[in-house]
Amino acid sequence: MNTTPSRDTDIILVENNDQDSELITRTLAKNSILNNTIRLKNAGELLDFLFEKGSYETITLKHLPKVILMDVSLPDNISGLEALKQLRSNKATRNIPVMIFTSGEGDHKLFEQYKLGVTTYIHKKLDFEKFEEALLQVQLYLKTYRILILEDNPDDAELLLYEIASFNIQLVSKIASNKEEYILALESFDPDVVIADFNIPPNFDAIQAIRLLRKKNPRVPFILISGGLTEEFAAGCLSEGIDDYLLKSNLKRFPISLTNMLRKKKTEDEKDLALQMLKESEERYRKIIETAQEGIWVLDAQNQTIFVNKRLAEMLEFTEEEMMTRSFFAFMDEEDRARSIEHFKKLEKGKKISLGIKLNSKTGKKVWTSISGNPLYNKEGHYTGAFGMITDITALKTVQFNLESKITELNAFLYHTSHVLRGPVSSSRGLINVLKMVSQDSEEQDFLKMLDDCNVEMITMLEELTRISTLYYKPFIHDRIDFEELVRDVIHDLREYPKSEKATFTIYADKDISFYSDPFIIKPIFLCLFKNSITYSDDSRECEITVNVQQENKTVKIEVIDNGDGIPLEFQSRVFDMFYRAHKKARGPGLGLYIVRHIIERLNGKISLQSEKDIGTTITLMIPIPTVLPAIVRHD
Repeated sequence: MNTTPSRDTDIILVENNDQDSELITRTLAKNSILNNTIRLKNAGELLDFLFEKGSYETITLKHLPKVILMDVSLPDNISGLEALKQLRSNKATRNIPVMIFTSGEGDHKLFEQYKLGVTTYIHKKLDFEKFEEALLQVQLYLKTYRILILEDNPDDAELLLYEIASFNIQLVSKIASNKEEYILALESFDPDVVIADFNIPPNFDAIQAIRLLRKKNPRVPFILISGGLTEEFAAGCLSEGIDDYLLKSNLKRFPISLTNMLRKKKTEDEKDLALQMLKESEERYRKIIETAQEGIWVLDAQNQTIFVNKRLAEMLEFTEEEMMTRSFFAFMDEEDRARSIEHFKKLEKGKKISLGIKLNSKTGKKVWTSISGNPLYNKEGHYTGAFGMITDITALKTVQFNLESKITELNAFLYHTSHVLRGPVSSSRGLINVLKMVSQDSEEQDFLKMLDDCNVEMITMLEELTRISTLYYKPFIHDRIDFEELVRDVIHDLREYPKSEKATFTIYADKDISFYSDPFIIKPIFLCLFKNSITYSDDSRECEITVNVQQENKTVKIEVIDNGDGIPLEFQSRVFDMFYRAHKKARGPGLGLYIVRHIIERLNGKISLQSEKDIGTTITLMIPIPTVLPAIVRHD
């Protein structure tokens, strides 16, 4: 509600009490009739606003308000009574409906004494329900009503219209004096309310009229007007669907009667709209569920099936009816059942779950599925079951199995080929060494050295290819790793590596680390990192390599730090790629750091790099310590 008056105002509330104002505006808002409402605090302000005087002289109203709500007790030099006198004496404002809030019967009689045409009196001391009922008469003055009067006596019809008009209700009327005119008016006039006398000669009455109306529109209010009715007769009329009855001699109840009927009609219309929206929503969701590519499975608190969609039934080769009431766990083998039960315990605690399991179809076929589950609760917050989305990933799993099989075959081929090729290469190197011993020609010696270097590079590449294939092809040995001893073994193996004599090593290794893994794959980590540090060392200074091994919580942290050339920033993101060489000094196949990365990933660890050109490089490995020691499997 606005507190600043506007040119476009439908309802004016004149009330100085903030609490009463709040109650009134909330009641209007709750019933959706707070149309362009403003609040003024005294009668003088009301008159200034309506007659565009004082602080409101610059406002030109688009239209007069449709209704005024005014407290009779206003603290001002102009009383509510005086304000109403001025309204009624002005031609422009005399017909504005005015609803007066009173605190006692004396106010009521005072306004009637002056014949000021108060539309409605609302007693503030009524209980809230009656107060709300009286206040809602405001809606009568916010629109123009189409009123159909069924009355065979023209004078009575005109008198009735005159009485209704005295309530300042805006209306358009139509009078029907017989059945034919009434039927035509229902079609062409489309009334908002029907008011009818009971007997319409020669052979028509209100009961027939209400039945005709209900066929066309079951919600239009129907009021019976009569000179006199017995209680039994009135009850019979109400049972036929007539909304209310009024005596011709006392039409004062008409505004309240019409208000109640319009509110009832609005409530029923809103209910119909809500039901229609619910029906449409249910239909949309039904179509979504039935056409979904995922299976939908709903279980009760005992994990019994209470709903499956068509897609899920087709996935498992059952009918929807065959799956109903069966336990979710009845559709899987023991291994998946045990794992699923553990996940369902999380559901009961209010957690979402995701798992992959094999379900058994009706014909015994294994269906690989990915399941996402959500817990369901009732309004009291108690667990009532679960809702699951089921995706058939059998085709994906088949591709995955086939791919893994091919990878295994390729790694086996790579492993055996590397071993087979090492024989001829080693023989070739042996022959070269023999030629070196018998040749006296310096030029021949140079060529033989070049051939020998090529053989060394070939052997190195074959060794690295063997390591790659071993990561996938050979099972792990699990032995306790003594990192200091292992590092010293690697340093010893490097004694013939070019420039190794210029390298100094510093080792800090925690002896208390209990770490089990395969030495065959841990050693190459240090071997590759040390070779890189030596190869890319700065020729102008001694090569220094520091190894730190320590335990951090349940992780082994390994750092290999050197003072070499460093790696330019633009190359650092690619140094762990296969066959990538970031330095001009690099002559190998570019597999070293790639192998290290894959070993660390196989151990579920992480690898990171920090490097600065001309300063050096730090490689950091974080390897989780297994909480359960695997069975020790040794190579043949």
